[in-house]
Amino acid sequence: MMPNKTIKIIGETIMDNNFILKHTYLVYGLIVQSQISLPELVVYDKEEVPDVIISCVKLRANIKNAIKEGKDHCFEKEQIWFSIKKVATYYVKDVNTIQVELFKGAEEQYVKTFLLGSALGMLLIKRNSIAIHGGSVVINEKGIILTGCSGSGKSTLTAALREKGYDFLADDVSVIGEDHQNNLMIMPGYPQQKLCSDAVEKFQYSDEHNIRKIDEDRNKYAIPITKKFRKEPCKLKAIYELSANDIEEVKVINITGMERLNIIFKNIFRFGLINYIGMDPSYLKKCIQIAKNVDVYKIMRPKEGYTIVEQIEIIETTVKGRYCSEKFMEKY
Repeated sequence: MMPNKTIKIIGETIMDNNFILKHTYLVYGLIVQSQISLPELVVYDKEEVPDVIISCVKLRANIKNAIKEGKDHCFEKEQIWFSIKKVATYYVKDVNTIQVELFKGAEEQYVKTFLLGSALGMLLIKRNSIAIHGGSVVINEKGIILTGCSGSGKSTLTAALREKGYDFLADDVSVIGEDHQNNLMIMPGYPQQKLCSDAVEKFQYSDEHNIRKIDEDRNKYAIPITKKFRKEPCKLKAIYELSANDIEEVKVINITGMERLNIIFKNIFRFGLINYIGMDPSYLKKCIQIAKNVDVYKIMRPKEGYTIVEQIEIIETTVKGRYCSEKFMEKY
């Protein structure tokens, strides 16, 4: 396995106003210019004004003082920041800016994990972008999102669909945007998937796949996606909420009515932030649009046993607009 590296750009040099090292990427439909190298992302080589700037700075005195007093976050409408011990403090300054102050000796992988996860997720909420916590793939030119709580199996199912040959769009965070005809689209993330050790073993990933451990505590690995990564947005067809239950067979429920909106809200990435900063009316309008125009299903699987084949059968059948076998159907 590849060891974690220590970030090289630490110290006063990175705080210098003359520090001009910049990297430009495209992720979730946004042009991101960053002083921190993010090789996981897709490089963007056109000369355009970035949508988001990630910079390394010395943060404001009030944030430093709050950290000294024992606080590790502030979630307010006018100020959003959080601090991770021995890693970095992240300040989501506005809809276009994330500022980072690194702790000395911070490990590169951890800095990037919180930057691409929580910090970027919070910025997406400030931008009124709908980001669902889950992976997405393309089946028959139709985009689907797999969501659910931790342990529901969304990453494993995403990997299984990718291994079957379907295009991969995003892992962990799936951002929903619109095209020029106002069609709901899944915006591409970046060509990497995070999997637990049991899934790594199941799919027989090894060092030859350039995987690397990214979380010692949870035995998480990063797998680069070298093939079948879709770089263009894809029309959103359906959202599948996965769950593990005390049942004997896989079941699926076709969700209708207001429950669709409830499932969307429940699975928005970092949705808890809205409790602090409030919900913009345009954000609610987008969620309602998704609930009205996108199919939503619940797939329930037994807690024990390997049922990926059955889950894929359900997804392939419903994406094609067909009725599932009665053995899978559950009344709602």
